[in-house]
Amino acid sequence: MINALLLLATLTLLPAQAESAGIAGAVTARQDGSALPGAEITLFRSPQGEVVARTVSGDDGTFAFRELAAGTYRMEGLFVGFAPEVVDNLVLKPGEELEVRLQLSLERLRQDVEVVSEKEDEIATTGSSVESLSGELVDVA
Repeated sequence: MINALLLLATLTLLPAQAESAGIAGAVTARQDGSALPGAEITLFRSPQGEVVARTVSGDDGTFAFRELAAGTYRMEGLFVGFAPEVVDNLVLKPGEELEVRLQLSLERLRQDVEVVSEKEDEIATTGSSVESLSGELVDVA
């Protein structure tokens, strides 16, 4: 009798597990394809925009969201120094696992520098755009 109840309970749970779905993937740099460990990935329910889950990519840039309900989602990937990447209209069917690759682009940095001298006629302002910075020391003297 106990075995029959256990079997019935197990069979009752199986369809619910088959209905859950997932989204997995990786976060990489668009420029060279390198993994971005520690990127923040947020999953939103569409069209309401409510946050469903958040995670952080692993050492190899991979991430996963498990046991999701079927529906439409939006995903956003963030990493310091990179522009956010958004993927809209991720349609997830029952039992399905989608693979999503988030490729983030280096964000352009803009810095305005004002140089002031003792003589009023030598005041200058310049703007610059930098795509990447190196570890070299810059001497401005």
